[in-house]
Amino acid sequence: MQSLPVNTYKWIVSSAFDIMADERYIPEEWYVSQRKRGSVDAQVAIQAHWLRVKRRVTIGAHSMSPFAEKMQKDNIMAFVDRFAQDPFFDAKKLRMTAAKAFGFPDPEGLFKKEQNLDAVRSAQFELISHIMMGAQINPIPGEDHNTHMQVQHPQAVSQMPQFLNLLPAQQQQVTQLCEEHIKMHQEMISQEASGTGGPRAVSKPDSVEGSEGIINKVRSNAQETANLIQTQQKDAGVI
Repeated sequence: MQSLPVNTYKWIVSSAFDIMADERYIPEEWYVSQRKRGSVDAQVAIQAHWLRVKRRVTIGAHSMSPFAEKMQKDNIMAFVDRFAQDPFFDAKKLRMTAAKAFGFPDPEGLFKKEQNLDAVRSAQFELISHIMMGAQINPIPGEDHNTHMQVQHPQAVSQMPQFLNLLPAQQQQVTQLCEEHIKMHQEMISQEASGTGGPRAVSKPDSVEGSEGIINKVRSNAQETANLIQTQQKDAGVI
């Protein structure tokens, strides 16, 4: 879009310089400023022999930049829409490219924070092996407390098959233990923030995103964890 007017302006300027460089032309009406900072403006007439050299004319068609930017953005959005469902493309990177095309300064900040799958599995194991059995367990200093609180939140626990199979009285007890356990995590976070509760956890990003992803992961892995515990109990001779 910009090449046509740029080439036109370049031809006009180059042709004007060719005329001014001709011996038959006296460029007495064209002046160039030789002013230096802090001095009086000094202008001299352009001499024809100045232009009898190899020269390069550069034209910046800034007035057409908005049109070029719009065309580029439209091309990017068309590409993103075309390959959004293609399994060979990274969906997150495609969305980030679209956000950059709209000029967002921090596209990464638009995405949900990724979660630590190791912490998810650890929180699941605590739920099934202790809390579901009616026993409280203390948080460990330095673990990913935020992920543990999401997995062990009463709302997330209430959707687990193991919880639904419990009696109402047992469900009430498990809910109370979860609430107490979350408070313990919150206290541990406060202690670590003040420097009295041991090292702070460094999250290990993985592929699960947001609280909804955590709940779905809990559902999919809970049965696997329960089977592992039952196998360990049988190996130990516990019926």
